[in-house]
Amino acid sequence: MRKPVLFALVAALFGCQYNPFAHEYTSVRPDESAMIGEYALDSRSREMLQNVYKVAVPPTAFVLSPDHTFTLTDIPSCWRIDPSCSGKTENASGRWEIRRDHQDWWEVQLSCDRIDGEATSYGIGVNVRGDEPPYILHFTVGDPDAGEALAFEKKR
Repeated sequence: MRKPVLFALVAALFGCQYNPFAHEYTSVRPDESAMIGEYALDSRSREMLQNVYKVAVPPTAFVLSPDHTFTLTDIPSCWRIDPSCSGKTENASGRWEIRRDHQDWWEVQLSCDRIDGEATSYGIGVNVRGDEPPYILHFTVGDPDAGEALAFEKKR
């Protein structure tokens, strides 16, 4: 009788702790020069916005510049504050750098100085997927275990 109860307890504690993208996050420092460029939402992110959240896909652009500035244009607000992906979009700008996150992965740290024209000091880490170029930049939406993200692929 104790073994089934113990198994159920362990399953309950650990059953919902799997980020389906975690195995793709890079543990190798990304090549900074390969990060520079313009990115667009990948097809999986566009499908998630349309099919799960029932919102129109905005013409989102994410640019990492050589001078370590960035711009986000028309990005769905679930990149940072709106886990419901309501359809609202935002524009942001600031500085970027590559750094380790709190685990063993590398990320692009965004330090926003403006969001929708308002001055701010908001910061967020964007996971880097892939161990070599072209990298994918990954904003988790809501609970990482849900497997929802705004992922950006580099434009050719």
